[in-house]
Amino acid sequence: MHSSNGSDWISQLSTELLLQIFEYDLTTATLVGCVLCCKRWKELAISVLYKHVTLTSTEKLSSWIAAAPPSLDSTIKTLTVCPIYVTTDGVFQSPTTTRNQLRLDLDQLSARLRCMVTLRSLSISASGNRFYEICIPDLLMAKILQNIPETCSSLELDVKHRPLDASPGEQNTHLCVSIRRLVPQLQTLRLALPCICPESFGTFLSQSSKITPEFTPVQAPKLQDCIIRLASARGGGRIWTFDGSRCPDVSLSSVKAFVECLLALTAPGQAPLLQKLWVYDALPAGDPILSYAAYVRRDILANKSRTLPFTNIFTRPYRGGDGLLIRMPAEEGGQDLFTTPQGAAELVEGHGWTTATNGARLPATLMAKYRLPRRHCITQTKAEWAADNQISMILWEYEKVTGTRLLDAETGGLLEDRPANFRIPEGWELNGLDLERVS
Repeated sequence: MHSSNGSDWISQLSTELLLQIFEYDLTTATLVGCVLCCKRWKELAISVLYKHVTLTSTEKLSSWIAAAPPSLDSTIKTLTVCPIYVTTDGVFQSPTTTRNQLRLDLDQLSARLRCMVTLRSLSISASGNRFYEICIPDLLMAKILQNIPETCSSLELDVKHRPLDASPGEQNTHLCVSIRRLVPQLQTLRLALPCICPESFGTFLSQSSKITPEFTPVQAPKLQDCIIRLASARGGGRIWTFDGSRCPDVSLSSVKAFVECLLALTAPGQAPLLQKLWVYDALPAGDPILSYAAYVRRDILANKSRTLPFTNIFTRPYRGGDGLLIRMPAEEGGQDLFTTPQGAAELVEGHGWTTATNGARLPATLMAKYRLPRRHCITQTKAEWAADNQISMILWEYEKVTGTRLLDAETGGLLEDRPANFRIPEGWELNGLDLERVS
């Protein structure tokens, strides 16, 4: 565009203003076009392109490893690796081909991490899709963690399953030790792993004369926010749980043992900046009609737990049981919200980590710092969902009939499990699926 006096007004914009324009949620394709425009724009656009690197498929990861110049690794501020979509030109590759290529690419990525000397945040997730799961061996993950630069202060590891074809070396890798080495430099940490133990945050004295070895926590002078997921929802009200401890000295597969070890982080001087230390797991539904499953959010600093009831739903826009109704605590709105499992995790975790529209996964503090627009998960209120589906939930019908709220997100002790059972008022009983007043 040209102004009426014939001057190119865009060329008169300051470098600072141009940079703000480039950073305002432009697509990758648009930024590439800016790179090709002129030398001045090229330098600015490249700095934005490589500021937040987001690799949301195995194909993108392979392309980036092959084409991205290592000389620009030092400009990367945030890196998101989320290889969940495994298509090439719309055609699914075989699991073996995808798995082997993924391991080669991640191995090369681990070597390049050393050069990312301005990296602030790293997110690695592998949750798979409806066709097959993407898995990252612990040995390879440990290699990646070993090469994380000291500048990285935020880390997210979200892996759903361990590979079934892991070699003996991969099976015997204790990933928790690699995580522990990074804790002193981290400000924000989120862990959602298929196998985890307290040695992510300390060590055990194996020579201790006590029945339970003494746990010594690692120093965490910078740690401010830490969220650990030990279980999550799956279809049919069942629960995914982590598969036990890797610590050779003691069996600490229970949530109770894990939480008790983390209490050591609250000792004076251990983690002086700590503001949030949450561990959450889940309970299955007890009764198929008169109860829900529940997330249990354990706030270690507050020394209390919060039960958040949920149930699976199978209606639009959620298919295959890929939707949840979750009842929020009163102080968080107290609403019934319909969302995806990913959306439910964000709700339970208090939006500690969120996803940008470009796919980048960042802690909320950095999302605000870099002014990245947030991608909102599918979330509907009770009224929105009812209008869309024109059906009701059994819980709502019972509450309508009795005129009282039968289920709440309740508070309990830190290690307490409070099943999400409906509170049937006195004088009412269940007759089949109907709740009737006793005559």
